[in-house]
Amino acid sequence: MRQDYIISILIENQSSILTRILWLFTGCGFYLESITIGSTEKSNMSRIILVVTGRVKFINQLIRQLYKLLPVIKIENLTYIPSVKR
Repeated sequence: MRQDYIISILIENQSSILTRILWLFTGCGFYLESITIGSTEKSNMSRIILVVTGRVKFINQLIRQLYKLLPVIKIENLTYIPSVKR
């Protein structure tokens, strides 16, 4: 069943990382509902929050592929964690 998933990605600031992440999404045929990028308390890191529509099998595959990108530090699936969504 297709549903929306909320993925949080903590990355090191590098010039081409956002482009590489977006190419990964388009290459796998995922539909991005939303993307938000912001700085963190550490000046050399940023956090990307993605809302992606897909099936859980493909979302797990996507997370494994994201970990192969070098500047990715941590990925969390926030879909089932209680949170405020706007």
